[in-house]
Amino acid sequence: MRLAAQEHLLPALSQAVARQFPADIPKAPRAVLAIEYAANERRNRLIRDLLLELGSAALRRGIELVALKGCQWLLEDDKALAAWRWMLDIDVLVEPANYDAAPAVLAELGWAAMADRNQLFGRRRARDHYHLPPHTRGNLRVFIEVHRHIGWRPTLLPTELMFAQRRTVAPGLAVAEPWHAAFNSLVHWQVQHGGLRRLQAPLRNVFELVRYLERDDVDLNRLIAHAEAVGLRRELDAAVAFAVELFDVRFPASLVPVAAARRHVARCLAIRGSPALAWIARERGRILAMWDCKRTTYRLFLRGAGPERTAAALWAQRLIRLPLMALSGLYLVVVGLAKLAYEKARGRVS
Repeated sequence: MRLAAQEHLLPALSQAVARQFPADIPKAPRAVLAIEYAANERRNRLIRDLLLELGSAALRRGIELVALKGCQWLLEDDKALAAWRWMLDIDVLVEPANYDAAPAVLAELGWAAMADRNQLFGRRRARDHYHLPPHTRGNLRVFIEVHRHIGWRPTLLPTELMFAQRRTVAPGLAVAEPWHAAFNSLVHWQVQHGGLRRLQAPLRNVFELVRYLERDDVDLNRLIAHAEAVGLRRELDAAVAFAVELFDVRFPASLVPVAAARRHVARCLAIRGSPALAWIARERGRILAMWDCKRTTYRLFLRGAGPERTAAALWAQRLIRLPLMALSGLYLVVVGLAKLAYEKARGRVS
């Protein structure tokens, strides 16, 4: 239960226990899980009401929103309110042409952008971001993020494609094609947050992808074909391997994880049991993020830059950052070895 609480999976665990082990779990932990489930159901009801209000306000300005991530589950499950799915914010997608009009819709409903005092040049960062700054209202512990693209690499799943195949479910609100939603879940975990490179395996991300892949309406063939077309087959294989290893899920032959994916899972699980290895993976991920220069490439994408200009700017940024990356690499090696030696001396690693 402690791990489920850390991963925001207590509502999902409560649902699983109630369905599969109703009499095998002691009464006290079942009561705790039931309380968590009921509390999340109330929270999701509030989020759904706010989402419907936002959709109606957007529609009055001729704008339609596509629900992303948890909001899609919420709109598709208006009875049970997807109470298994814990949510922190409301994520919606608008067509890029309507992006500049979105702040007015939020302001009309009393939502205001959160101040980001820790960032210099905040206006420029907001202007060149794939979503508006998080907006909040009053004392609500809910945030709204309005996206124009799913992440720093918008061509992985273009907004235009998602809107072309959307399904309207409420005034001003639509849900994505199921395989689009599943692919967005994969991108959010494995690409946007560097799951593959940073050797991260948050259980909530694995579990949500499992829920998508087990759905009858998710076209697995199109999902696989699209992942291969945009160069994310390794990420998909790794995600499926996690699903098989952690949740014992059985998939069609086309999704059976390859040996490399299973080795990746074993490596990630080993990291979870070692603070030193986790620190090394995190610092390595930061160095790789500096190498990616994702903000630079996205900014050029917004300005319609061609591949030659983008490549030139990308390598210029990498050369500028090279001394910092070298110092970070040296720090990683020295401190990482010290941490590993300390853990080995304490008997925590072999």
